[in-house]
Amino acid sequence: MGIKIIKWTKKDKEIVKFIKEWLMEKKEEVKEVRIMGLYVVYDKLAEESGPVFEAKNDQVARRAYNQILGQNKVNSADEYALYKVGEIEKEEMRVTGKLDIVDMEYGKKEEVE
Repeated sequence: MGIKIIKWTKKDKEIVKFIKEWLMEKKEEVKEVRIMGLYVVYDKLAEESGPVFEAKNDQVARRAYNQILGQNKVNSADEYALYKVGEIEKEEMRVTGKLDIVDMEYGKKEEVE
C-alpha cells in the first residue's frame, strides 16, 4: 500500500480559503461569557445582610468572608453566615437570583427555599 498524493484544484483551495475566513469571522463573534457569583454576609443577630459583593466562585467568596470577619475582629464567627444570592453575567449585565448558604464550617452548599 503506497502513499496516495492528492492534488488540490484551484476550486479546492478557494473552498479552504473561504472556510478559514469564515471561521476567523466566527471566532471574533464569539465572546467569553464571564459569570460572577453574588454574595452577602448575613448577620444573624442583626437579622440583616451586609452589602452584596462579587466573587469568581465559592472558594474566593469564602476567602473574602474570612478577611471581612478578620478585619472586623469578630469574636464569634457563628453569628454570621455567607450566602450566595445570585450570579451576574458581566457582558450583558444579566442578574439571576438563587439563594444558597455557603456553609463555612464544612465547605458545602445548601439550597434555601
